[in-house]
This record gives sequence, structure tokens and C-alpha cells, in this order.
Amino acid sequence: MKYLKPRNIVNSTTIVQKAIIAGGAAGNHNVAAIKAADKLICVWKQDGTSGLLTDLSAEFTVFSDGKIDNTGGTATGGGGNKLIVEWQTSTV
Repeated sequence: MKYLKPRNIVNSTTIVQKAIIAGGAAGNHNVAAIKAADKLICVWKQDGTSGLLTDLSAEFTVFSDGKIDNTGGTATGGGGNKLIVEWQTSTV
């Protein structure tokens, strides 16, 4: 079995953050802690009735500080649907 050597990252901290927000129409969605320079890892839609998760990551981008966007993508509102958003932020 081949193992990867850990990399030393000097003067850098990588933080993974998560938020659960209400779904809505396709377009901008508010995520208070996200910043424009952050890297979106994934966006899941949780169906408010069945609880099933759908990966919508390919539809979303970080639009600006506090906003992600899926204009032209899937509407996620109604029925108690939620978006589970995970992103990586790096600070030096």
C-alpha cells in the first residue's frame, strides 16, 4: 500500500465551514459567512418531505461576499427544502 506524505503548509490555515439555509428560486442565495475568495466544496439540496439529498454543486458558484448563485439552475424552494453549503476558506 502506498501512503502519501503529509505536506507542510507554512503560515496558512485552511478552514472548512458549513451552513444550512432555506432553499428558494434559482439565483442568489444568502450565506452570511462566505467570502468571494472562498472555494465552494459542495451544495446539497435536502428535500423537506423525504429528506433525500441531491448534489447541486455543479450549478453553484460563490457570487460575492455573503452570496452563492445558481442562476439558470434548479429551483430549490418549497416544501421546507434546505441547502447544505460547504466551503473552504484560507487565511494567511
